[in-house]
Amino acid sequence: MTRTTILSGKRLQNPVLLPFSRVGQTGGTTLYFSFGNNNYSRQADETCELVPMPRAGIFCNLAVYSQLAQGAGKTSTVTLRKNRADTAVTVSLTNSTGPGYDFTHEVEVAKGDLISFSVIISTAATMGEIHGSIEFHPLG
Repeated sequence: MTRTTILSGKRLQNPVLLPFSRVGQTGGTTLYFSFGNNNYSRQADETCELVPMPRAGIFCNLAVYSQLAQGAGKTSTVTLRKNRADTAVTVSLTNSTGPGYDFTHEVEVAKGDLISFSVIISTAATMGEIHGSIEFHPLG
């Protein structure tokens, strides 16, 4: 079965795989981070993690892995954000290290859009280091 996507009919260039990593956090918090993030930064203030897009394109195929399971009945959710708002591109891990995937949703961005990720951890949950990647398809 072929799914219809916003990638259909677009003039695309070669996709780029953007990795990210960040350290764990305590439950009941929302923190933000950006791609790459080799220094394992994460902030409660999203302003510190916003990345301006140098060109238009489409984000899809989010994959996330957590070093530690969150605990029984606890959930951690990683979401791609565009211009300080959640998008449909998201992965939730419930009492699991993952990996978790979102191969369903796609988000188109314009040159100048501000991109970040949010991580929301259930109260009293634990989460180790997060590692993941997302595809970016530049529009030509």
